[in-house]
Amino acid sequence: MKQIIKEIPKSLLVGFLCLVAALSFVSVWRLRELSVPVSGQELHAGPYTYVLDAGHGGEDGGATTADGVKESGINLAISLKLDALLHLLGQNTVMVRRDDRAVYDPGSETFSQKKISDLRNRVRLVEQTENAFLISIHQNEFPQAKYSGAQVFYNEIPPAKAFAKRLQSELAEKLDPENHRKSKSATDTVYLMRQIHAPGLLVECGFLSNPQEAERLQQDDYQTKLALVVACSVTASVQEEMQSNESKDNIPVYKLRQ
Repeated sequence: MKQIIKEIPKSLLVGFLCLVAALSFVSVWRLRELSVPVSGQELHAGPYTYVLDAGHGGEDGGATTADGVKESGINLAISLKLDALLHLLGQNTVMVRRDDRAVYDPGSETFSQKKISDLRNRVRLVEQTENAFLISIHQNEFPQAKYSGAQVFYNEIPPAKAFAKRLQSELAEKLDPENHRKSKSATDTVYLMRQIHAPGLLVECGFLSNPQEAERLQQDDYQTKLALVVACSVTASVQEEMQSNESKDNIPVYKLRQ
């Protein structure tokens, strides 16, 4: 945890500490512009435990860039940063993996057996986590290199659709104004999203088949910005959900974890 926090640019880390302290200004990014309430309002602990799924891993590298960089490593880097940022906000998180490995059971031999076991274990972790909210991090690819842009997919369990819509908008607004993609349901097309009984988001952070976007996605600062937008968007969505559903007097306030 400490190592991940050290890797976050100091300006962004200071910004998040300011957020937790309810200050209104961050030196590099204004968190008010990321739609997170920071002044005149209390931030409250959310009801979810975020299961952070860095897609693929181990033998299953996922998509690759033109020069062979695997999706699995990029997914992990972004997920670890997201974990650190959510943790700073006092949120409960569970990581599916923290290193370059798949999560299949011992005894799985063929690639197919390992893949099936891996997916089932990811589902099992979500199902066994109380008040789980899945955030699965992936990268996209397409035969034609011209396509780019992050896209958020969701399952049909509330409030996933609403969270996805907000996150899709903020990813475009904060990172890529030319991105006109819309959030979409993945319940019928993605095994993990179909099998879990908790709300889930699958964030395709960009296209590794697009050379310019692939280069950005490998940059530490850009990965941190992606994680920051996701963390801020989810936080803001939770705030709105809680304000509409619960009495403020019964909600604990965020506390910075030591």
